Amino acid sequence: MSMGLLFGSVVVLALAVFAIFASSWLQPKLPPVWEGDTEADWKPLADIFRKNVESGLEKGGAFAVYYKGQQVVNLRGGYADVEAEIPWNKNTITQVMSTTKAIASITIALLVDRGLLEYDEPIAKYWKEFAQNGKEKITLRTYLSHQAGLITVDVPFSQKLLKSNWQEAGRILARQKPVWEPGTRHGYHMFTIGLYLDQLVRRVDSKQRSLSQYFQEEIAKPFGIDFFIGLPLEENHRCARMYKRELSQIFTQSWESWKMFYTIMKSLGTNYAKASEPFFETMPMIDNPSLGNNPDLRSFINAAAYGFSNAASVAKLFSIVAHGNDQTTNKTLVSKATVESMTKPLVGGSDAVIGLNFTYATGYVVYDSPQGTKIVGHPGWGGQFGLMDVKKDLAWSYTTNHISNCMVDAHYTKLVEAMYAVVDTLERT
Repeated sequence: MSMGLLFGSVVVLALAVFAIFASSWLQPKLPPVWEGDTEADWKPLADIFRKNVESGLEKGGAFAVYYKGQQVVNLRGGYADVEAEIPWNKNTITQVMSTTKAIASITIALLVDRGLLEYDEPIAKYWKEFAQNGKEKITLRTYLSHQAGLITVDVPFSQKLLKSNWQEAGRILARQKPVWEPGTRHGYHMFTIGLYLDQLVRRVDSKQRSLSQYFQEEIAKPFGIDFFIGLPLEENHRCARMYKRELSQIFTQSWESWKMFYTIMKSLGTNYAKASEPFFETMPMIDNPSLGNNPDLRSFINAAAYGFSNAASVAKLFSIVAHGNDQTTNKTLVSKATVESMTKPLVGGSDAVIGLNFTYATGYVVYDSPQGTKIVGHPGWGGQFGLMDVKKDLAWSYTTNHISNCMVDAHYTKLVEAMYAVVDTLERT
């Protein structure tokens, strides 16, 4: 390469970087706003969150923590709607994306506790039509741990069917052939998991309620959880708008985040295409998150991604599971035996769909905590999280509407590191 060409390339790159930052600098800046409640021992988290908002890293989001059954952190800041200059407040909800999968799994756990389902029984026991094309022996546990190979449907699939004609949706799903032999691999059932679990709930519930309705009536309302699977039209006024994170912030991502992003990009091959292409209504949101602000799309009741809530409610629900009961009502949601059964790691290693090294339990993703314990829950596209550490009796949630393709942003990881530091201090005193 000649020196002239090299110099020209450097100049073009420099101009591109300058343009990225200039576009950010030239945008009108709204004053930083944040609010919330934090117990005395947990003040370091409030300081980190406030700095995130003041620096512009936190454009709009919330973070909440429960410890030993009690809320100790409930923070929110930035803007739910930049154009309308609406600050993020305690009533703001946002789409929590795949964190909804964990909520669906808690719903299934309740049905297991009630004796309507068993994790180690074939799904065909409850749904006879399911026993087609090699699916006869797929157990509920195999399915919930993403080992069933049912990552796609062979025809374009409108998620409106779940409300307009769930029986037809069931016939389509029952005919589906697994992409791999069930139980031989694990791969992320990105959209389909909500479809199959909805069918299962309808078949074991005496009222034939959808998973969304069952969750709302049996969990959300009794336990005071502000969470919807499929957003009702009348709730749209308090739902945060989704935005793509600014280009200038690509330089603030951690090296681990970039490695994760690179791994996913390498995996956008056959299985990823199969898992996403049939869902023609949803996939454009990946490139343009603002399309997700459409109330029609928000109303989908697919529990794979269409949950709407706030960090405080998600953390509260996980806390009720981790702690063993709800401290307000003194009611148990899921028994200790079921919690132990569903949170045990089952499979790990490279995911056959997205390529990341994910470890799955029965409906949840499993991580290692800074203290060596197991974290169980689910991330959501763009940076959403709902997680619990049962051993530490700790639960937390992070929600944001400024979507990051790198998923794990530094402003979230700093909060989690500080959270565990507080727990460590409390355990030592």
